[in-house]
Amino acid sequence: SEDYQVDLRNLVEEQRIVSGIHDTYGALFSELGYDRVISNPKRNVSAASLFKDLVLARIANPASKMASRDMLEEDFGISLPLDKIYRMMDKLDHKAIQRLKEITYQNTLNLLGGKISVIFYDVTTLYFESFDSDELKKCGFSKDSKHNQPQVLLALMVTAEGLPLDYEVFPGNIYEGKTLIPALEKISQKYNIEEVILVA
Repeated sequence: SEDYQVDLRNLVEEQRIVSGIHDTYGALFSELGYDRVISNPKRNVSAASLFKDLVLARIANPASKMASRDMLEEDFGISLPLDKIYRMMDKLDHKAIQRLKEITYQNTLNLLGGKISVIFYDVTTLYFESFDSDELKKCGFSKDSKHNQPQVLLALMVTAEGLPLDYEVFPGNIYEGKTLIPALEKISQKYNIEEVILVA
């Protein structure tokens, strides 16, 4: 029998099937309640969908917004204009961030059977490709050696299992040792935590 040869120049795309991260994590995203982060998701369908796409893209490959957009288009056939991504971020206001934090905390609590006994606390700096300061973006000790660029301090709290609990953002010129008590007070009040062992 003769070998069948395919002329690649004659191949045409008839159908594209997008599968993978959206199939695997898309349902979980909604099941865990993250589809409620954007307020009025039925009215803000475009923003809610865009938020979901970006979150899933970052699960697949943590990267910048631009790199996430490129990856979504190249790997999943989802085209997102960068200006729409930035407009969607306007929907991530203080209330949306609080919903995100509460959903995350509740999911972590549920996974741990309703009890959190150990919190790991760490602080890092995030710098900006800018030299303009404001009330949050300030020059300070930079872990990235970017001492002349404004930054913020990001304090992250996780369980002993590495599950996220909460985070706080502080001005970039604060000494990280001074962030611990305010962050713990906030998380204790917000989630009614009575007693916990802290590892900083």
